[in-house]
Amino acid sequence: MDDERADLWRSHAPALLSPPSRTAPTTLAGAWRTCHGRLKRSVATDHLDNPAYESLTLDDLLDVVAERELGWDTETETGVGLHMVSAIAVAGRIDLTAIGDTLDEARGHYDEVKAAVDAAAGVAAHAP
Repeated sequence: MDDERADLWRSHAPALLSPPSRTAPTTLAGAWRTCHGRLKRSVATDHLDNPAYESLTLDDLLDVVAERELGWDTETETGVGLHMVSAIAVAGRIDLTAIGDTLDEARGHYDEVKAAVDAAAGVAAHAP
């Protein structure tokens, strides 16, 4: 394992090893090479949720992602993949995988989608 991958593992091992719970989403980070040999980083969650998301339909979610161009870019092989999208109106929940050339870029994609969905659902933004 090269030093960069070892550092990534050390910095995210607690999240990878923590058991998921109903109150806290599991967020994972990863790295791999594409079929073209490009190194990519990912940030993913299995539980991005908010009761306010139940006000959104599947079409609302897809429109928000498309309008803000937050989806997948086949040329750069970066962007966001959404999963479990039919759960948004029923459970106020989606899963997503954000992919970037760096971990910071992947995290940025993740944060952009979360902010866009929060805004669409009328969730007030909170300062960090």
